[in-house]
Amino acid sequence: MEVALLKVTGDSWKESAARAGVAAHEENGTVVASGEPEKLEAWLAGMNNELEDVVRLGPVIRPGDGGD
Repeated sequence: MEVALLKVTGDSWKESAARAGVAAHEENGTVVASGEPEKLEAWLAGMNNELEDVVRLGPVIRPGDGGD
């Protein structure tokens, strides 16, 4: 799983995230998105015109998914 924090213009990210299989929600003006790295990469590439800023946290391990 990979996580990204985004600053975006508009609201089309909601529908495009759902179509791409990426979980996303907005918190205090920041979009928090997570999903399989390949899906997140493709989704971000398609959002190019709407992205103001992106911070990618990279692959992370969730408890129960092989993490300690």
